[in-house]
This record gives sequence, C-alpha cells and structure tokens, in this order.
Amino acid sequence: NMADYIVVPSNFARKTFLDKGFSKDKIINIPLGVDLKKFDLDKTVIGNKIKENKFRIISTGSLSIRKGTYYLLETFVNLNIKNSELLLVGNIDKDFQVIFDRYKNNKNIKHYNSQPERDLKKFYNISDIFVSCSLEDGFSMVQLQAMACGLPIITTYNTGASELINNGEEGFVLPIKNMDLLGDKINILYKNKQLRNEMSNKSFLKAKNNLSWDAYGKNIINFYKKILS
Repeated sequence: NMADYIVVPSNFARKTFLDKGFSKDKIINIPLGVDLKKFDLDKTVIGNKIKENKFRIISTGSLSIRKGTYYLLETFVNLNIKNSELLLVGNIDKDFQVIFDRYKNNKNIKHYNSQPERDLKKFYNISDIFVSCSLEDGFSMVQLQAMACGLPIITTYNTGASELINNGEEGFVLPIKNMDLLGDKINILYKNKQLRNEMSNKSFLKAKNNLSWDAYGKNIINFYKKILS
C-alpha cells in the first residue's frame, strides 16, 4: 500500500494483486530474463545425445504437489514410450516424498537433487523437451533456461512464464491436471521430429532475441525513466 508501483514478472502474478483490490495502474508487468552465457546450445553434448537415440523429457525445479509433479510422473508411466527417459532435477518436498516413492523403482525415471546453475545446461542439452505441470507459479526461471537451450516447452496456463509461449509455436500451453492432453502433446513431439526441431529453433531464438537479462535491463530502465519524468 505504501508503494507507488509494484513490478511483477507476469500477468498471472499481476492478477493476484488486482484480485486483492490494487489499482491496475499500479501493477507493472516486466518479464524476467535468462543468462545467455550460462544457458545455450552445447553442440558436443547434443552430438552425443543424437548418438544415444533416446527421447528425454526434462523437468527442473522442486518435486512437489504445487509443481504438479504427480501429473507428469503418471502421464509418463502411462505413455510407456519406447527408449524414453524422464529427468527430474530438483529436491523432493517432504509432503511429496510418499507419492514419489511409488515411481522410484521405474528405471526410466531419473531423479537428481537440485544442481548448481553451471551444471544445469548439460541436463537441458541432453534432453528433447521441457515439461512443467505447475498448478501455480508466478514465473518460472527454469523455463527460460530450457528455452535458451533450445527445448520445446510444455507448460500450464497457471504459470507466468507460459505467457512467453505462443501455443503451437515454441511449445504447448495446457490446462492444469489434464493428463490426457499432456500425454497427447508429449506423444506428438515424440513422433514428429520435424515439429520438435521447429519448436526447438523458435524457442531458442525467442530466448536469444527477447528474453536476455540485457533485454530485461532495458525494459526496467525505460520504466524507471518514465516514472521519474
């Protein structure tokens, strides 16, 4: 209430303030950026990935109820895609451990605890698509990281970073908890390598051209100049 302006990273986050009665003129949406020096295409890693002939789905961030991890696990198991792996990179929330234990013996599900940023790039570069099933997330830095590494994105409308995806262009944006639709989109990207490559290229170019920290810096400085004048 004391602030003249409140800067948020997404319209999804902006709506939470509007729902609390704040003036729409007070809430400013400026999407965050990604470090393009840390996250990009590693041709050596990608070359090894191609030789492996394995389809990998990656999801980074905490494994939790809020992140919708259950819906991704259940969908992956039901799809039973040949030569596929699900990479989950992040710590397991205590309230989710019992649920995750049901899947931990599946040899195609690989879990890694939270990794330093410098090591995340290699996980993205050995993967084919990035999936987030979040039930609620004001933004998602990991989605931008995945885009900078050229991954098609499957995400939900309930995450702010979904606003950076043109549905059907850089990936797909889905309603939460819809495992049938999630399975369909994963299957499409598994079977259609040309579409996967097209989405990969669009995702990479959008991150490179529009979602860097330099771009964020220019946007936020222009906003500061505007309100100071």
